[in-house]
Amino acid sequence: MKEIYYRIPSESLTVYHEAGKKSLFIGQEGVVDLQKFTLEGGEKKSIRNALNKLKDQGYASQIYTPLLRDGLIQKLRSVSDDWLKSMEREEIVFSQGMFREDEI
Repeated sequence: MKEIYYRIPSESLTVYHEAGKKSLFIGQEGVVDLQKFTLEGGEKKSIRNALNKLKDQGYASQIYTPLLRDGLIQKLRSVSDDWLKSMEREEIVFSQGMFREDEI
């Protein structure tokens, strides 16, 4: 078993590197120009393959744009609350966020 360290301050990385640890940067916020973005071309092949694999496994996504249908936020909140209740937990704050109605 190997240990991992998450969210290490960049100024502390040298300590870990000197101890023989490797670093892998994760969690960067991506900014994409949606007007120019394309999945065409060889450099996007791995993304296309990943998306096709998800589709083959039955996954789908839906993009909702404002204005959202009446009741959608409440339904999402209900799903979130039901899950939290079933797990006997309170709202979980992930490193990249949490359920916030004002951000949906």
